[in-house]
Amino acid sequence: MEIRRMDMRRTDRQLHGLEQITGVLDRTEVVRLGLVDSEGPYVVPVHFAYVVRDGKITILTHGAAEGRKLAAIAADPRCCIEVDRLISHGGGEDGPCSLTADYESVIGFGNAHLITNPHEAREALAAIVARVSSEQASALPPVLPPRVAVIAIDLHTVTGKAHRS
Repeated sequence: MEIRRMDMRRTDRQLHGLEQITGVLDRTEVVRLGLVDSEGPYVVPVHFAYVVRDGKITILTHGAAEGRKLAAIAADPRCCIEVDRLISHGGGEDGPCSLTADYESVIGFGNAHLITNPHEAREALAAIVARVSSEQASALPPVLPPRVAVIAIDLHTVTGKAHRS
């Protein structure tokens, strides 16, 4: 598995390998999806799931079948994702400049597209819903309503960072 990485100033905090990256994804509930449209940058928090195929991560999310998010994706599929998890605050013994936080985060860049195959869209939505409620995931209708859109974001660059004291 090869993950293309961005340069990172604090390489001592960089996560390495797919297992560490997906571990952070497993421990977070919301991904922030960053898009750009004619109005400028747009960041929206969304529930998500992910799949790994051939060592590459695809983020799955959903939303209304119309609106700013889908219009932005249709105009330009390039996007970024960000997840983070604050573990604790610490430090401060030497004043406010010594405050720190234990955290872990992942940032990725890729291309988004709608999942148009009804079976694949339902499977993806079931995975997203299952992260919140397995009962609700099993209650999904066989065919999704037309007002629901399911989005896949194929990441081509991903990096993670963690600080654990």
